[in-house]
Amino acid sequence: MKVKIKENIVGLDFSYTIGEEVNVKKELGNDLINAGYADEIKLIKKNTKKSGDK
Repeated sequence: MKVKIKENIVGLDFSYTIGEEVNVKKELGNDLINAGYADEIKLIKKNTKKSGDK
């Protein structure tokens, strides 16, 4: 899960600063979001045609 950090936070095995975009385990990401320390970054898939595709 990718999140954008809203507050400086430190844990036993991580340290993040405001504005940082990081990949975290889903469980940690949900905890950070629920506590108000991060926002989830939704990945948007684009449909792109390769040259030669019709």
